[in-house]
Amino acid sequence: MKKQLCALLFGLCALGCSETWSPGEVASPDPAPLPLAKGTPCGEVVVVPLLSEGDVEIGSASIYNDEDGITIEVATTNPWVMHRTHVAVATSLDDIPQNRDGRPLVARFPFRDVHHPATRKAIYYLSLDEWFYEPGTLLFVAVHADARRVAKPGKRLILESAWADGEPFSDATTATYFNYTVQSCEVSDPCEVTVLMPNGLEWICIGHPILFYWTAEGGCGEFVSIELLRDGEFCQMISDFAPNTGAFRWDDPTPCEPHTSDYVYTIRVTDLESGASDVSDGPFRIEVCEE
Repeated sequence: MKKQLCALLFGLCALGCSETWSPGEVASPDPAPLPLAKGTPCGEVVVVPLLSEGDVEIGSASIYNDEDGITIEVATTNPWVMHRTHVAVATSLDDIPQNRDGRPLVARFPFRDVHHPATRKAIYYLSLDEWFYEPGTLLFVAVHADARRVAKPGKRLILESAWADGEPFSDATTATYFNYTVQSCEVSDPCEVTVLMPNGLEWICIGHPILFYWTAEGGCGEFVSIELLRDGEFCQMISDFAPNTGAFRWDDPTPCEPHTSDYVYTIRVTDLESGASDVSDGPFRIEVCEE
């Protein structure tokens, strides 16, 4: 009879009882810092909050790549720990396992792990060669964790579902995903800007259009700013967002006030992406010209 009663109580507890804390359930201490990738990260590192139910931030999900692969790190902050983690990476949202309503099926995610004891950090690594991801490939990333607060002895363990913040999979779920673009590991030469003209001793006529010329070599951006300097100090913005084509037409040259006809002016061309810049080698003048 006692055996039958114990079996009955055990069965009922298995169906409806919450887990309670025991010494064996204490989370492992924070591990020593681990490298996110095998090599130096290329380009941008994307970090998004890890949100539990109720949009409480309990940690973060980080992703970046080196020349060989992609690393995804899932981490929680004290007092939160993770019992299970699930990660899916695909080139389209439809390739992440979901049901008909658009609810993600984490049990079918290609990368998943059970953590015993519970942990505050999980790391996944994807080989670029194995997954055929080229630089510039847009990826859809879903990161999920079953997490809980570290409980005191006798406290119930309540697991919460946490997702890396982003866009919802569908209207039927609060589960989210985010995007990551595979970064190029090619190292370009530093941007170098050189002003060609005006470069000293020119006479620019007030109100008469003039062309400026420069070169931009190496890893320069698509746009530059062009400033007018007098005695080496900024006095006028000629253009704050000019295409970096190597040429710019100043349609209506005007001197800075107070006006002087001396050779006191130079221009400064600055690459807006890298900050590289150059100034005319010598001063020029801006003056009224006879028709």
